[in-house]
Amino acid sequence: MNLFQCILISAINCLAGSGTSPWGGVLAKYLLQRPFIGGLIIGLITGDVNKGIAVGVAMQLVYIGYMNVGGVSSIDLGTVSFACVGLAMASNLDTAEAITLSTGIATLSNSFIILCRNIIYTSAGNLMKKGCEEADEKKIWWGYEGIVILGTILERFIPCFLLIRFGPTAVDALFAALPANLINAINVVGKWLPCIGMAAMLVYLANDIWGILIFAMGYAAYGYLGLNATSIIFFAVGYAYLVYRSGNKTVLAADTVSDDEEEIM
Repeated sequence: MNLFQCILISAINCLAGSGTSPWGGVLAKYLLQRPFIGGLIIGLITGDVNKGIAVGVAMQLVYIGYMNVGGVSSIDLGTVSFACVGLAMASNLDTAEAITLSTGIATLSNSFIILCRNIIYTSAGNLMKKGCEEADEKKIWWGYEGIVILGTILERFIPCFLLIRFGPTAVDALFAALPANLINAINVVGKWLPCIGMAAMLVYLANDIWGILIFAMGYAAYGYLGLNATSIIFFAVGYAYLVYRSGNKTVLAADTVSDDEEEIM
């Protein structure tokens, strides 16, 4: 990747930080913190949309069931979406190798981001509080936005830029130095990680045995019958509509019984 592409991708990665003032976290959590969205954007920037989507979708499967609970987080999905996808495309890594490498990078990045926020944002809060006491708008701005923007550049822009600009050489040298057995092990782990992601998603979506059965039917239709995703989605939408309708009738019936009991009482 050239210098301009690295700068642009790193700048977008700054927007992919959860809860980062002044633009908030909605844009990041529900759009940019999705590896397949990051792959699409990077593909548009680099001119290789097919490869960007392929790498992004492969990484999305791993983290499709991942979510932060409160303030607890183990990885930074923004880093996966842009830094890791960008590194994978720049290094010409195999998909399985890219997935395995991204997990470690995103974990280290999350620890670095938490460290920066604990050090930098604490001082920002104190400065903003002091500005409010002194009615100093400049201190308030620096405490609320200025220092936070500089912190975001430190925790997101610089690591992402260094990773996709200079990382490919280091990654290529690393994999060249690794023994063949270890590379094979990395490929095996990378191929199984998407299964873990799908299993994590099923924990939230499959409330009973029927949910698992429907998932197995969709997998069989794709893997064994050879149907493409577009064909399967028509059946999925129809089934979802039937479940929605039957669920509403159950709720309405329960409400009717409750109303009748109240009238009797």
